[in-house]
Amino acid sequence: MLITFLSLYFYRVNFLEYFGANHHINCKISLHTLLKRTQHNFSSIFCQHSRLPRRKR
Repeated sequence: MLITFLSLYFYRVNFLEYFGANHHINCKISLHTLLKRTQHNFSSIFCQHSRLPRRKR
């Protein structure tokens, strides 16, 4: 139990050090990238659906 807690704590510390900014900015950046990725995935899926009827023709 203690080992897992320590490993999680050190993982979190390394995670924050890796991004090199405070937690609030990291949350903003991660949310922004997540929104960008979902938008990109949605647009790619939409493009695939719009291309499918053209291929059938």
